[in-house]
Amino acid sequence: MTLLATMILIGASTPPKELKLEITGAALFKNGYAVVQREAAIPSSGEFVVKLLPQATYGTLWITTTAGTTVSDIATRNELRTTQGSLTTVASLLGENVGKTFTLELRDSGKVTGKLVSQSSEMVVVSDGKESHVVPLAEIRRVSTQEQLKTTWSGATADRVLQLRVDAGPGARVRITGLEAGLTWAPAYSLDIAKPDKAGLLAKATVVNELEDIADRELRLVTGYPNAAFSGSIDPLVSTSSVFQTAASGGQGGFGGAGGRGVTANQAVRFDANDQSLAFQPPAPASAEGASAEDLFLFPLAHVSLKKSDRGYFSLLQATIPYEHLYTWDAPESRVGNALGDPQQTSDQAGDVVWHSVRITNKANQPLTTGPAMVMDGEVMLGQSTLTYTPVGGRSIVQITRAVDVAVRGREEEVARERGALRLEYRGTVFDKLTIKGRLEIQSHKKGSVKMRVTKNLTGQDTTADHEGAVTKTAKNLADVNSQAHIEWNVDIKPGQTLELTYEYRVYLRV
Repeated sequence: MTLLATMILIGASTPPKELKLEITGAALFKNGYAVVQREAAIPSSGEFVVKLLPQATYGTLWITTTAGTTVSDIATRNELRTTQGSLTTVASLLGENVGKTFTLELRDSGKVTGKLVSQSSEMVVVSDGKESHVVPLAEIRRVSTQEQLKTTWSGATADRVLQLRVDAGPGARVRITGLEAGLTWAPAYSLDIAKPDKAGLLAKATVVNELEDIADRELRLVTGYPNAAFSGSIDPLVSTSSVFQTAASGGQGGFGGAGGRGVTANQAVRFDANDQSLAFQPPAPASAEGASAEDLFLFPLAHVSLKKSDRGYFSLLQATIPYEHLYTWDAPESRVGNALGDPQQTSDQAGDVVWHSVRITNKANQPLTTGPAMVMDGEVMLGQSTLTYTPVGGRSIVQITRAVDVAVRGREEEVARERGALRLEYRGTVFDKLTIKGRLEIQSHKKGSVKMRVTKNLTGQDTTADHEGAVTKTAKNLADVNSQAHIEWNVDIKPGQTLELTYEYRVYLRV
């Protein structure tokens, strides 16, 4: 296909033929947008007009053709169209019948009869030949007349249309591609853990079509979000915005890389100016299992037919993957003093929420995009949580339910204090250095052993932990008197066992 550059409309002596575009393919993102391809066959050279314009976002609308076919003189203009409808209110009925004689029955039981002289949004003027009567519309209870009434309205509506000239070659086709709102998909998972160590994984997609009818076409479901900085604005070629609105719209809106959904490059559909056979190239044909496109992954759906407003259910994946039961406790952060050394109130009780989860390893041949996951034991639903994006070979944790058979308790105590350990002369500030010892107690009432992951965040330094707790000093508030640390323990707890995890750290406290 050949990329078009000319944007000047040249008048035609004969009316242009209407070119009706049909959706031939689309790449759907999970945020309501899709890269949509529309095509139409060109029977012969001539002038054509497209009346239903794709509402592509700013900078994403491209017009291409098959090899041997060229397009020129491309422009959009307003085309007047006559519209009509029924008159449904007293005000509109009177407005379309000015000059006729009416009897107006009023709410106070009075009547006014005469020729309708004028009508506005709030009142009518009626003349009986001797005097004129101004009657508020709100006071009219009933209207009657012996004349034939006009009961419909008609008017002119301006539609935006695209006109272009085509010099057609053999098998000529025109394609319009753009990023549009109204076509999207939503993933969901079912994870059956009835068998030990091996989980049955099912993935499905619900396609939501609010755009237009799709008939027997391939759709590609995309995991990830492109960086489309102008998605809040319509492309100026098809927009009805003024010059100044168009100039001000650059950079407004946009989506991508938010809410833990991942940052992806805008390369789901790539343009290769050197490829003269197909100028606006879609992604490489995807296999039944899906295919990668740079930072994105595409699930192909063949032979999709959906009317506008339809929803479609599609199976994406069925696989058996390894898993293990895991109990997690994210103990609340300890803040005896903040990063600046100011005293902070903290509770002796560190919290008691333990989650029974499963940790899966993605051994399927495609990544798992973020979506709701229902955990099953055969036909019994155990719980539902979010499965976060998991690459091939990666691991993710899916929460099932709160573990009421695993009790936890945390507490901290001051074991030493060095008075005036730190002085900042330029600020005139003095800090004590406190040594804090913490204990996290875990008691299991389950019949079998449990694997448990415990995490703890704290503000302080010189942090140590027993039971091979991994201590990480985070790169946060490095210029402050107190740094940040993260501890993670991975332990096995036997039936009926009470395990105590201890840690110690030092924190500066302003006095």
